[in-house]
Amino acid sequence: MYNMKFENIDKIIEKWSALDAENLLKDIFEKFGTQAAIGTSLQKTGLVIMDIASQVVDKIRVFTVDTGRLFPETISFMKEVEDRYAKKLHNNKIEIFNPNEERLEKMIKQSHWREYLFLESPSKRNYCCNIRKVEPTYEALKTLTVWVTGLRKDQSKFRSTLPKIQRIDIEGKNIVKVSPLYSWTETMIDEYMAKRNVPIHPLYSQGYTSIGCKQPCTTLSLVNEDIRKARWRWELEDDSAKKECKIHLSSYKDGSGI
Repeated sequence: MYNMKFENIDKIIEKWSALDAENLLKDIFEKFGTQAAIGTSLQKTGLVIMDIASQVVDKIRVFTVDTGRLFPETISFMKEVEDRYAKKLHNNKIEIFNPNEERLEKMIKQSHWREYLFLESPSKRNYCCNIRKVEPTYEALKTLTVWVTGLRKDQSKFRSTLPKIQRIDIEGKNIVKVSPLYSWTETMIDEYMAKRNVPIHPLYSQGYTSIGCKQPCTTLSLVNEDIRKARWRWELEDDSAKKECKIHLSSYKDGSGI
Protein backbone atom coordinates (compact mmCIF):
# COMPACT_ATOMS: atom_id res chain seq x y z
CA MET A 1 0.00 0.00 0.00
CA TYR A 2 1.19 3.48 -0.87
CA ASN A 3 2.54 5.34 2.15
CA MET A 4 2.25 9.12 2.26
CA LYS A 5 5.25 9.34 4.61
CA PHE A 6 7.56 8.29 1.79
CA GLU A 7 6.28 10.83 -0.70
CA ASN A 8 6.70 14.57 -0.85
CA ILE A 9 3.16 15.87 -0.39
CA ASP A 10 3.89 19.06 -2.29
CA LYS A 11 4.93 16.99 -5.30
CA ILE A 12 1.73 14.95 -5.08
CA ILE A 13 -0.35 18.12 -4.96
CA GLU A 14 1.57 19.62 -7.89
CA LYS A 15 1.06 16.48 -9.98
CA TRP A 16 -2.61 16.07 -9.14
CA SER A 17 -3.37 19.74 -9.75
CA ALA A 18 -2.48 19.26 -13.42
CA LEU A 19 -4.74 16.22 -13.97
CA ASP A 20 -8.31 16.14 -15.21
CA ALA A 21 -10.95 14.42 -13.09
CA GLU A 22 -10.63 10.99 -14.73
CA ASN A 23 -6.86 10.74 -14.43
CA LEU A 24 -6.86 12.31 -11.00
CA LEU A 25 -9.33 9.78 -9.58
CA LYS A 26 -7.55 6.92 -11.34
CA ASP A 27 -4.22 7.88 -9.81
CA ILE A 28 -5.72 8.39 -6.36
CA PHE A 29 -7.43 5.01 -6.11
CA GLU A 30 -4.66 3.06 -7.85
CA LYS A 31 -2.08 4.47 -5.44
CA PHE A 32 -4.04 4.58 -2.21
CA GLY A 33 -6.79 1.97 -2.57
CA THR A 34 -8.98 1.91 0.55
CA GLN A 35 -6.84 4.63 2.12
CA ALA A 36 -8.73 6.94 -0.24
CA ALA A 37 -12.47 7.54 -0.18
CA ILE A 38 -15.13 9.76 -1.69
CA GLY A 39 -17.11 11.55 0.98
CA THR A 40 -20.59 12.48 -0.23
CA SER A 41 -24.00 13.59 1.00
CA LEU A 42 -25.42 12.20 -2.27
CA GLN A 43 -25.71 15.56 -3.97
CA LYS A 44 -25.01 15.97 -7.68
CA THR A 45 -21.27 16.56 -7.61
CA GLY A 46 -20.56 13.61 -5.35
CA LEU A 47 -22.56 11.32 -7.62
CA VAL A 48 -20.66 12.50 -10.70
CA ILE A 49 -17.37 11.85 -8.92
CA MET A 50 -18.55 8.35 -8.01
CA ASP A 51 -19.59 7.68 -11.60
CA ILE A 52 -16.30 8.90 -13.06
CA ALA A 53 -14.28 6.88 -10.55
CA SER A 54 -16.35 3.77 -11.22
CA GLN A 55 -15.26 3.90 -14.87
CA VAL A 56 -11.53 4.25 -14.32
CA VAL A 57 -10.80 1.88 -11.41
CA ASP A 58 -12.05 -1.51 -10.25
CA LYS A 59 -13.01 -0.52 -6.70
CA ILE A 60 -13.86 2.73 -4.97
CA ARG A 61 -14.46 3.50 -1.33
CA VAL A 62 -17.38 5.84 -0.59
CA PHE A 63 -18.63 7.12 2.74
CA THR A 64 -21.46 9.32 3.94
CA VAL A 65 -22.66 10.69 7.26
CA ASP A 66 -26.14 9.96 8.58
CA THR A 67 -26.72 12.88 10.92
CA GLY A 68 -29.95 11.43 12.26
CA ARG A 69 -31.86 14.30 10.64
CA LEU A 70 -31.62 13.40 6.96
CA PHE A 71 -34.59 13.70 4.64
CA PRO A 72 -36.43 10.38 4.24
CA GLU A 73 -35.80 10.79 0.50
CA THR A 74 -32.05 10.79 1.19
CA ILE A 75 -32.20 7.48 3.03
CA SER A 76 -34.17 5.89 0.18
CA PHE A 77 -31.92 7.39 -2.47
CA MET A 78 -28.83 6.03 -0.75
CA LYS A 79 -30.08 2.51 -1.37
CA GLU A 80 -30.68 3.30 -5.05
CA VAL A 81 -27.14 4.63 -5.45
CA GLU A 82 -25.68 1.70 -3.57
CA ASP A 83 -27.49 -0.75 -5.85
CA ARG A 84 -26.29 1.09 -8.96
CA TYR A 85 -22.60 0.99 -7.98
CA ALA A 86 -22.49 -2.08 -5.70
CA LYS A 87 -20.03 -4.02 -7.87
CA LYS A 88 -17.59 -1.11 -7.78
CA LEU A 89 -18.00 -0.17 -4.11
CA HIS A 90 -15.60 -1.42 -1.46
CA ASN A 91 -17.44 -4.21 0.36
CA ASN A 92 -20.30 -3.52 -2.11
CA LYS A 93 -21.72 -0.72 0.01
CA ILE A 94 -21.56 2.93 0.98
CA GLU A 95 -19.99 3.27 4.41
CA ILE A 96 -22.17 5.15 6.88
CA PHE A 97 -20.76 7.12 9.81
CA ASN A 98 -23.10 8.22 12.59
CA PRO A 99 -22.96 10.69 15.48
CA ASN A 100 -21.79 9.39 18.84
CA GLU A 101 -25.02 8.47 20.63
CA GLU A 102 -23.86 9.58 24.08
CA ARG A 103 -22.66 12.97 22.85
CA LEU A 104 -25.85 13.40 20.83
CA GLU A 105 -28.05 12.66 23.85
CA LYS A 106 -26.00 14.99 26.03
CA MET A 107 -26.34 17.79 23.47
CA ILE A 108 -30.11 17.40 23.19
CA LYS A 109 -30.54 17.51 26.96
CA GLN A 110 -28.66 20.80 27.23
CA SER A 111 -31.40 22.87 25.61
CA HIS A 112 -35.13 23.29 26.16
CA TRP A 113 -35.32 23.23 22.35
CA ARG A 114 -34.19 19.61 22.56
CA GLU A 115 -33.56 18.28 19.01
CA TYR A 116 -34.19 21.75 17.61
CA LEU A 117 -31.55 23.51 19.70
CA PHE A 118 -30.03 24.82 16.46
CA LEU A 119 -32.84 27.41 16.38
CA GLU A 120 -31.68 28.90 19.66
CA SER A 121 -28.51 30.61 18.41
CA PRO A 122 -25.79 30.35 15.75
CA SER A 123 -23.45 28.86 18.33
CA LYS A 124 -25.95 26.12 19.15
CA ARG A 125 -26.41 25.45 15.44
CA ASN A 126 -22.65 25.07 15.07
CA TYR A 127 -22.66 22.78 18.09
CA CYS A 128 -25.35 20.62 16.50
CA CYS A 129 -23.50 20.48 13.16
CA ASN A 130 -20.35 19.52 15.00
CA ILE A 131 -21.93 16.61 16.84
CA ARG A 132 -24.04 15.37 13.93
CA LYS A 133 -21.72 15.86 10.97
CA VAL A 134 -18.23 17.14 11.73
CA GLU A 135 -17.31 14.55 14.34
CA PRO A 136 -18.53 11.57 12.27
CA THR A 137 -16.64 12.97 9.28
CA TYR A 138 -13.57 13.23 11.48
CA GLU A 139 -13.95 9.54 12.39
CA ALA A 140 -14.04 8.69 8.68
CA LEU A 141 -10.97 10.81 7.97
CA LYS A 142 -8.96 9.00 10.62
CA THR A 143 -9.12 5.94 8.34
CA LEU A 144 -7.93 7.85 5.25
CA THR A 145 -4.90 9.30 3.54
CA VAL A 146 -6.86 10.93 0.70
CA TRP A 147 -10.29 12.53 1.15
CA VAL A 148 -12.17 13.11 -2.12
CA THR A 149 -14.90 15.76 -1.83
CA GLY A 150 -17.62 17.26 -4.01
CA LEU A 151 -16.68 20.84 -3.21
CA ARG A 152 -16.92 23.25 -6.19
CA LYS A 153 -15.83 26.86 -6.38
CA ASP A 154 -19.15 28.03 -7.85
CA GLN A 155 -21.13 26.79 -4.84
CA SER A 156 -20.46 29.92 -2.77
CA LYS A 157 -18.11 32.88 -2.47
CA PHE A 158 -16.42 31.20 0.47
CA ARG A 159 -15.87 27.91 -1.36
CA SER A 160 -14.34 29.79 -4.29
CA THR A 161 -11.49 30.78 -1.94
CA LEU A 162 -10.60 27.18 -1.11
CA PRO A 163 -7.92 25.25 -3.03
CA LYS A 164 -8.71 22.32 -5.29
CA ILE A 165 -6.15 20.21 -3.46
CA GLN A 166 -4.73 20.80 -0.01
CA ARG A 167 -3.05 19.10 2.89
CA ILE A 168 -4.92 18.93 6.18
CA ASP A 169 -3.73 17.58 9.51
CA ILE A 170 -5.71 15.14 11.65
CA GLU A 171 -3.96 14.50 14.96
CA GLY A 172 -0.56 14.71 13.32
CA LYS A 173 -1.57 12.58 10.33
CA ASN A 174 -1.23 14.10 6.88
CA ILE A 175 -4.34 13.85 4.72
CA VAL A 176 -4.71 15.22 1.22
CA LYS A 177 -8.13 16.69 0.54
CA VAL A 178 -9.04 16.66 -3.15
CA SER A 179 -11.96 18.25 -5.01
CA PRO A 180 -11.75 16.71 -8.50
CA LEU A 181 -14.63 18.76 -9.95
CA TYR A 182 -13.63 22.02 -8.29
CA SER A 183 -13.77 24.00 -11.55
CA TRP A 184 -16.88 22.35 -12.97
CA THR A 185 -20.03 24.44 -13.30
CA GLU A 186 -23.57 23.38 -12.43
CA THR A 187 -24.31 23.12 -16.16
CA MET A 188 -21.37 20.78 -16.67
CA ILE A 189 -22.57 18.62 -13.78
CA ASP A 190 -26.12 18.45 -15.16
CA GLU A 191 -24.94 17.63 -18.68
CA TYR A 192 -22.73 14.82 -17.42
CA MET A 193 -25.54 13.35 -15.31
CA ALA A 194 -27.93 13.39 -18.25
CA LYS A 195 -25.40 11.83 -20.63
CA ARG A 196 -24.49 9.03 -18.21
CA ASN A 197 -27.97 8.65 -16.71
CA VAL A 198 -26.49 9.15 -13.24
CA PRO A 199 -29.08 8.79 -10.43
CA ILE A 200 -30.24 12.14 -9.11
CA HIS A 201 -31.57 12.90 -5.66
CA PRO A 202 -35.38 13.29 -5.88
CA LEU A 203 -35.34 16.51 -3.83
CA TYR A 204 -33.73 18.40 -6.73
CA SER A 205 -36.97 18.03 -8.71
CA GLN A 206 -38.81 19.67 -5.81
CA GLY A 207 -36.65 22.80 -5.99
CA TYR A 208 -33.85 22.06 -3.57
CA THR A 209 -30.35 22.99 -4.72
CA SER A 210 -28.48 22.10 -1.53
CA ILE A 211 -29.36 18.94 0.35
CA GLY A 212 -28.40 18.33 3.95
CA CYS A 213 -30.43 17.85 7.11
CA LYS A 214 -34.19 18.04 6.71
CA GLN A 215 -36.23 21.19 7.26
CA PRO A 216 -35.82 23.70 8.70
CA CYS A 217 -32.04 23.24 8.29
CA THR A 218 -32.33 22.93 4.51
CA THR A 219 -35.02 24.76 2.56
CA LEU A 220 -35.97 25.40 -1.04
CA SER A 221 -33.68 27.83 -2.86
CA LEU A 222 -34.82 31.09 -4.37
CA VAL A 223 -34.08 31.95 -8.01
CA ASN A 224 -30.45 33.03 -8.58
CA GLU A 225 -29.68 32.65 -4.90
CA ASP A 226 -26.34 31.48 -3.48
CA ILE A 227 -27.22 27.86 -2.78
CA ARG A 228 -25.70 27.97 0.70
CA LYS A 229 -28.35 30.52 1.73
CA ALA A 230 -30.90 27.73 1.64
CA ARG A 231 -29.18 26.35 4.74
CA TRP A 232 -30.26 27.61 8.17
CA ARG A 233 -32.31 30.36 6.59
CA TRP A 234 -33.26 31.88 9.95
CA GLU A 235 -29.63 32.94 10.36
CA LEU A 236 -29.57 36.26 8.51
CA GLU A 237 -26.02 36.11 7.30
CA ASP A 238 -24.70 37.40 3.96
CA ASP A 239 -21.27 35.86 4.41
CA SER A 240 -21.53 32.37 2.88
CA ALA A 241 -18.53 31.30 4.96
CA LYS A 242 -20.90 31.35 7.91
CA LYS A 243 -23.31 29.00 6.16
CA GLU A 244 -21.07 25.98 6.59
CA CYS A 245 -21.28 22.95 8.86
CA LYS A 246 -17.51 23.44 9.27
CA ILE A 247 -16.21 20.34 7.49
CA HIS A 248 -14.51 22.52 4.87
CA LEU A 249 -12.67 24.85 7.21
CA SER A 250 -8.92 24.61 7.33
CA SER A 251 -8.45 23.30 10.87
CA TYR A 252 -10.02 20.86 13.26
CA LYS A 253 -9.64 21.63 16.92
CA ASP A 254 -12.28 20.99 19.54
CA GLY A 255 -14.98 20.85 16.89
CA SER A 256 -14.03 24.11 15.16
CA GLY A 257 -13.94 22.50 11.74
CA ILE A 258 -12.05 20.39 9.27
